[in-house]
Amino acid sequence: MQSSIDVLVVDDSDSHASVTLSAIGQFAPQAAVTRLKDGEQALQFIFCRDGYSDRLPEMPRLILLELETPVRNGLQVLDALATHSRTNEIPVIMLARASTPLAIEQTYTLGACGYVVKPTDTNEYCMAVGGIMERWLPTSRCRSAKRVASAAPLGRQNHPADGRLRIET
Repeated sequence: MQSSIDVLVVDDSDSHASVTLSAIGQFAPQAAVTRLKDGEQALQFIFCRDGYSDRLPEMPRLILLELETPVRNGLQVLDALATHSRTNEIPVIMLARASTPLAIEQTYTLGACGYVVKPTDTNEYCMAVGGIMERWLPTSRCRSAKRVASAAPLGRQNHPADGRLRIET
């Protein structure tokens, strides 16, 4: 039984999750990470229901949530988190395969801290995850993306005045 979790990764794609987990390991090697494959499983985990009822009810410090997860999509999960007092302040970064204005608007309306379009280039994606780790996890758990990663471009970044993160390539 895991007593503490820093990052919860919710992504049904094994290949995308593998790159995400590898990047977290590179930029935040001391972070405790759990990966789940769908939105319903994520809610069961977070709220200690069903197969996770024996889990200690500690909340993750950060959630990386794929927009297009099966059973419940990322927006449905985000909505459930936003309406619960125990989870509405957990930073959630939405990960998506594409950028649509409606999805971005819905994501921020439901309280996400960021929307990241997954770059097709693995190095760019690792840099994006590294930037997320630096910004949202305590510095004692992270290595600087500048020191660890190559000089691969991160893509166009937009940091709105409200502090939310949006990365598109």
